[in-house]
Amino acid sequence: MGKFVNIKDNDFESTLCEFLDPDLVYVPYDKSYKLCIKDGDKVCFNDAILKSDNSTIYSPVSGEIKGATRMICDGEYKPCIVIENDFEERKRNITYSKRNLRLYDKLEASGLIKSYTDISEAIEGETLIISGFDKDPFEHVCSSIICENTDNLLECIDALISIFGFHKCFLAVNSGDSDVVSSLVNFIGTYPNIDLRLMPSEYPLGFKDILIKELVSNNKMDKGICFLSVSEVMEIYHALKKRRPSDKSYVYIKVPDSKGKSFHVKNSSSFKDIINRYYGSFDDKKVIINGLMSGYEIKSLDGVVTPRIRSIFLIDKPDIKEEVCINCGLCNMVCPMGCDPLLNYKMDKCIKCGLCTYMCPSKREVIKWALLLKKEQILKK
Repeated sequence: MGKFVNIKDNDFESTLCEFLDPDLVYVPYDKSYKLCIKDGDKVCFNDAILKSDNSTIYSPVSGEIKGATRMICDGEYKPCIVIENDFEERKRNITYSKRNLRLYDKLEASGLIKSYTDISEAIEGETLIISGFDKDPFEHVCSSIICENTDNLLECIDALISIFGFHKCFLAVNSGDSDVVSSLVNFIGTYPNIDLRLMPSEYPLGFKDILIKELVSNNKMDKGICFLSVSEVMEIYHALKKRRPSDKSYVYIKVPDSKGKSFHVKNSSSFKDIINRYYGSFDDKKVIINGLMSGYEIKSLDGVVTPRIRSIFLIDKPDIKEEVCINCGLCNMVCPMGCDPLLNYKMDKCIKCGLCTYMCPSKREVIKWALLLKKEQILKK
């Protein structure tokens, strides 16, 4: 094992909540897309509403087009098509897929994955690694994904092994999550090609570079490795099984004075609508997306759920004063990649796990200062 830290967080509930009936959805897009609809049009569930040369965006609900607005999508403001949900989930066409996913050939499967998911990882190589780890220790969503979809998840992984010819497949999960372990053990015997690995509950094991290093020997590194999260596998499952993109995501939400919960959410739902329904309104809170350790801050709750949103944290704005660096070297000592932020050493290897900031006795945002230092050095050249 490398330089890992055991960060415990028990302030959450295992209950899965649902937000699958938003009054409005906000479908984000960029300038490369052309509209297939106009204001006032009625659309069906999974209708094409935006198209570019390379991809199509589909409606996650049936309803009426209500113009456009701007919302925060994956950290930046983007234009969004507003659709008023009629709650009927009307479908224009019914598509049929292969009952057995293993019957797809490589070309057909690749085409469906490219058409109906946003997965950038190339599905190729000798080794397939599926991460069942939450990337951030304060997120608790992978357990819900695995426990709610165990058989479908394993079926899809097994199909990927067969279709793309992987020689080895690891499914890595947190050994401390008894619900996940129990759920997988009940099914895993049916899938002998999947090597279930129970890993210790240590951070940052959920990061791609770290988990690959722990599971794959050095002489196999150059043979090709495909790394997917369990949420990405479920996107692929929808693409292959239903020949359409997944219209739902799992998101972990934590607000002040409440335990964190996992939610099954309709894609393109508003952060604010979800939180207002379950918790009420919040003002003057810091909004952190995708983890307290390695996530990013957005200015407001005017964001939309996409498959890349794992978690939403509302926290009180901290009144913490950064102190002068005492040159203790702790940031270098805890870095799993061997970076030294103080000397700007090996910072190209930084995975932005946030351990240096978490451990800093001077309460400094070490990554931020390191990146500023690097920028200054570049400007001086």
